[in-house]
Amino acid sequence: MPATMTAPTAAPSPNASQPSPAPKAAPAPAKTSRPDIVAPVETNDAFQDAFADLDAMDRKQPAPRKEPAKAVPEKEGVEPRVEEVQNESSKDAKVDPEPKPTEGKPVKVQELRTAYETLKAKVTKEYEPALKRLPELEARVKEFESRDESAGKATQERISAIERRNAELESHIKFVDYEKSTEYQDKFQKPYEEAWGNALRELRGLKMTTTDAQSGEDVTRDVTQADIAYFANLDPATRRTEINRLFPDDKEEVKRHINQISLLADQSHAAKEKARTDAAEYAKTSQAKYAEGQSNQRKLWQTVNKSLAEKYPNWFSRKEGDPDGNAIFDRGSALADLAMNPQELTPERVALLPKVFQDQIASQKPFSQEQFIRLHAIVGSKAANHDRLAHQNKTLTARVTELEKNLKEFEASGPDSVRAGKPVNGATADASWESELDAMDRKGR
Repeated sequence: MPATMTAPTAAPSPNASQPSPAPKAAPAPAKTSRPDIVAPVETNDAFQDAFADLDAMDRKQPAPRKEPAKAVPEKEGVEPRVEEVQNESSKDAKVDPEPKPTEGKPVKVQELRTAYETLKAKVTKEYEPALKRLPELEARVKEFESRDESAGKATQERISAIERRNAELESHIKFVDYEKSTEYQDKFQKPYEEAWGNALRELRGLKMTTTDAQSGEDVTRDVTQADIAYFANLDPATRRTEINRLFPDDKEEVKRHINQISLLADQSHAAKEKARTDAAEYAKTSQAKYAEGQSNQRKLWQTVNKSLAEKYPNWFSRKEGDPDGNAIFDRGSALADLAMNPQELTPERVALLPKVFQDQIASQKPFSQEQFIRLHAIVGSKAANHDRLAHQNKTLTARVTELEKNLKEFEASGPDSVRAGKPVNGATADASWESELDAMDRKGR
């Protein structure tokens, strides 16, 4: 038997006389709109701009028109003069109220001089300052280009990081909830829903005749979603028999839709079963890897601590004959284990921790983010001050050694040492009192 299937939407009662409403149709794809008409870009041609003033001046102050020359009879072998050709060609031409300069039109010297002075002033006021700023503008362009390049690189890196993260999450969700993964949606869910939509659309209005269970009369009605789900859940042999009996004229079309829905449902069910098996195997493998990683961390923690204690026994190990110091050392190492390697904590070592951490462990609740920060701040501050205290201890130890030496020398200078025959301030025991005083005086200097 294939897996039990249901329609994508709630199915109406099989006895309904009207066809069940089809699921909401997917929105029609947006029609491609005609592209906007873009206005032409204005030119930046410096020469065109430079001569614009000259053109405008010519339009405002047109050159005076010459009187047409009198017609001269053409003589054989003699070409007409230029004035005559121009006059003949302009007889039928329309007069422009604002004539524009054309090639070959005579221009007065004064007009050229005025245009030259105007152009010269424009170059002095506009173009020369712009040319002076050209290096600065080029530098700014390069700066903006470098910014764009770095910004584009940073954006590409962010996109790559997001894509890697999405791939990781997509891989992870396959083992957590496969039905929500992109792979399942694209390969199984969407084709299944499309098959249902096709069946509901193409079988709409198809009639089938059934026998009413109460009255025993034959009832003809439209095919519903519930009917399609009913046929899809039948085993193949029974499905063929029922479809041939109820749809003798449309049996092939009905079979095609029902078989497609049934096939996609079976594929979806098989994929979900495989995903559950893979998830169980993944969880088992992940748990084994995690346990192995934790074991390796504990071993490394122990190895490093042992090597440090062997290399610096005065600082990182317990000492015989120092019970108070050993108690302080044990409390500090227990706090370090809690922060760095809590798996090493035994009930006896938990009892060495500050009370606030003992209570949290006793509650069997995980540490909050604030508690972790406080714990690491305490351990970090102790670690930061360790070397300074070691330096102070070394300095004080050297000072104590010096004072003890001076004390021994002072004790050795008393009367008892003289009677014992010991030297006193450089003098021998059998020396006269004058020699002893001289020796003491020399030392005092």
